[in-house]
Amino acid sequence: MRNGSNMALVNAFAHVLLEENLYDQEYVARFTTGLDEMREVVKDYAPEAVEHLTGIPAQQVRQAMRTYAAAPSATIMWGMGVTQFGQAVDVVKGLASLALLTGNLGRESVGVGPGAWAKQRPGRMRHGRAAKPVPWLSGRG
Repeated sequence: MRNGSNMALVNAFAHVLLEENLYDQEYVARFTTGLDEMREVVKDYAPEAVEHLTGIPAQQVRQAMRTYAAAPSATIMWGMGVTQFGQAVDVVKGLASLALLTGNLGRESVGVGPGAWAKQRPGRMRHGRAAKPVPWLSGRG
């Protein structure tokens, strides 16, 4: 992936979910707002249109979203690099939007969040609930 192209890739992911009707229409209607605005934002981000920016073949982007959307439960985790540049907040919002589009928020074994590097110390991250140490991350396992 080319430096600085994270947002283009996230928008391409959303483009595929919407264009191919891979999103959870019932979940989106019930729990979200702004679908028309999102469609407008990502309309020009077809994987084929941003392949030259991201360096990732369009077919791989499409297949990744088909796989993600078909999973009964999915979690998006990101590493430090996602949050260490100018578009970081927008990229994280975009990743959360992918989870919302596919109904992967608000139930067990789904969601979005940072990897084990989080500043809250490995094994003690908060994801909307009380944090518990993860033995293999905290040196107890």
